[in-house]
Parts: sequence; structure tokens; C-alpha cells
Amino acid sequence: MTTGGGHERASLEEQLFLASSLAQDLRAAVFEAVPRIGLSELAHSLLVPDTPEAQVVLDRAVQDPIAARMLEQVARRVAVATFAEVAAASSGDLAHRTADGFNLRLLASLAEDGPLYLLVDRTEAGAGAPRLLVCIPVRGEPVLTPLPEDGDYPLQLLLAPDAPLVEAFRDPDTRFFLT
Repeated sequence: MTTGGGHERASLEEQLFLASSLAQDLRAAVFEAVPRIGLSELAHSLLVPDTPEAQVVLDRAVQDPIAARMLEQVARRVAVATFAEVAAASSGDLAHRTADGFNLRLLASLAEDGPLYLLVDRTEAGAGAPRLLVCIPVRGEPVLTPLPEDGDYPLQLLLAPDAPLVEAFRDPDTRFFLT
């Protein structure tokens, strides 16, 4: 004895299968529509970040989870300076990091709840001239910040107190690269 419920169930199952298949096809189409970023393209964009083409590549790299992981590997290879995580046994000063002839310091402005300054200082005369600060937090998207080209050290970046770069700087697990 068959009731109308069996036909409705088959229809619902067919609709769910169709919806699932369409969703899978859409994901595949979106994946194919956006070409992947190549290693050389990403490395070139990190080394010469001030071109419009490089900006497009870097913006895509930040938004693409696969490219974001690749970003750290490439940044580590092309960096002028690599700032690793702050060691757990360190002094606990998360406002200062040192590596490869450079210092990064986060300083508060004199205004209460005012902006902060991130200073990039060269400690060795022979250190290269970085053009981009790459920040790789444990949680969240990478932050890419162009550096002033004037070459007068320390370089000063003015940041809002709630800027992602400020939050990442205060996290001991965040890695920084100057490229």
C-alpha cells in the first residue's frame, strides 16, 4: 500500500540532490574563474609592491586562503628582515621587535586614545631598503603595509588604535617580514 508521502519524499530527495549538485558546480566554476597566483608573480609583487599589477596580486593573495599561506613562504624567502614570533621566555615587551638589522617599535601618541606610531628603524648601515611590511597573524588575514620611500629612518607609520596591524603586533605569535 503506497501513499502520496513516498512520492513527496522522492521529490524532496531529488530536489536536495539537484541543489547539492548545483552548489558543487557553482563552487567549481568560481574556483576556475579566478586563476591561481603563481610563485614568481607573488614574489615579484612583494619585491615591487608599488605597481598597480602588484597591488592586484597582493590583494588577491590576502583574500585567497591558499595564496595567503603561500604568501608567508614567499615573504620568508625574499625578505630583507624576518621577525619571528616573540619567545614565551622573552621580557614580554610586545611593543618592540628586532631582527636582521631592523627594529620595529609600536609607540603611543601623546593624545589620549590617539593614533599609534609604528617605527621601522635600521640598526645596521648595510641593511637593505624595505618597501613593504608583511604581517602574518595566527588568526585573521595577512596585513600588507607599503613603507614610505623617502628612506629617512626611522620610517613612521601612523595607525589607528584598532587597526589590524596594531592588534597583530601585540600578538606574540604574529610574524613580520620586511620585503
